[in-house]
Amino acid sequence: MMGISFHRLVSKIRNRIKRGCAGRKEHILIIHHRMGDGGVTYSLVTFLELFDRSLYEIDLMLLYTDHSPRIDLVPKDVGLYWRGSKHVHRYYDFVVINMIDYFWYLGHIKRYGKSLLWLHGDPRLRDKTDIKRMVQGFDMVFAPSRDIVEYLEMLELSPEIIYRPHTINYLEIQAKSRLEISDPFDDHYFNIVTVARLSEEKGIDRAVMVMKTLLRRNSRTHWYIIGEGPDRERLEGMIRQSGLDDKIILTGFRQNPFPYLKMCDIAIYLSRHEAFCLSIGEALALGKAVICTDFAGARDQIVDGYNGFIIRNDDSTIVDELIDIIENKDKLQGVSENAKNSISQKKTSERLRIL
Repeated sequence: MMGISFHRLVSKIRNRIKRGCAGRKEHILIIHHRMGDGGVTYSLVTFLELFDRSLYEIDLMLLYTDHSPRIDLVPKDVGLYWRGSKHVHRYYDFVVINMIDYFWYLGHIKRYGKSLLWLHGDPRLRDKTDIKRMVQGFDMVFAPSRDIVEYLEMLELSPEIIYRPHTINYLEIQAKSRLEISDPFDDHYFNIVTVARLSEEKGIDRAVMVMKTLLRRNSRTHWYIIGEGPDRERLEGMIRQSGLDDKIILTGFRQNPFPYLKMCDIAIYLSRHEAFCLSIGEALALGKAVICTDFAGARDQIVDGYNGFIIRNDDSTIVDELIDIIENKDKLQGVSENAKNSISQKKTSERLRIL
């Protein structure tokens, strides 16, 4: 049976509020490692922005003081504290640990009602015994995709497993996509965009394989990779050695990637593994067809052949499958028209009422 639904959980906790907490805001503590660049941070920021402030007071505690370049994105009405702060010894109705690697910090919080672990990575890559040990102290676990829910339920864990895909802010994406950028695309080229951290699991090296084949076919294509990460030096070497310096553009980090997504012809994500790819929803919100590999969460957002394409997650087949789609412009056009309709403005911009 699929994990308890988000709406059922809302109903349960609303009833509890009516019985004994009417008129009092609930206090939530979210524990996060650091405000770095990447999808985990941006998912957290959207989560914080969309909470209904008439119902909740929210505190955010960061475990590490270094490498937090995006700390300015924390909403001003969210209490911001560092690990060890005396403030967090108060009582909290909910404590949320953001990422399984930091499960251990729950033991440092002494006074709280319910505890929740929010998953971001794919737990199927971990040892099953480790997963059981990490989650056993929690009341609830947020799983961002149906694939992850099914896997966790198979393990027969003690916490409630709650299916909750990551949220995007539709209205903010639309507004930011209209801002001008200093390096617009060349309209004479077919422009591909990938928004991703430059790390091995994101499969950016696969873009080099695909572009080498496109170059041999004299394809007028540019591929923009928007993001930063530990794999940059290796990727720069691959691009240079393949003679693709003017074809694959590593833009580096962009705080606002949405104008690039709006201008591109298609968004492509070739990750080796994910729990849920937030950037897919952002591309769909801007009416862009998406091609992605078959990782966890892909089918939660993409209906293959309708609003995008899901290809096999296999290095030996990716090039042929991807090029077959890219070169079929009629097929791409029809899918692009369906993309924006697959993201609901109301669903992605409404205020979150409870965890």
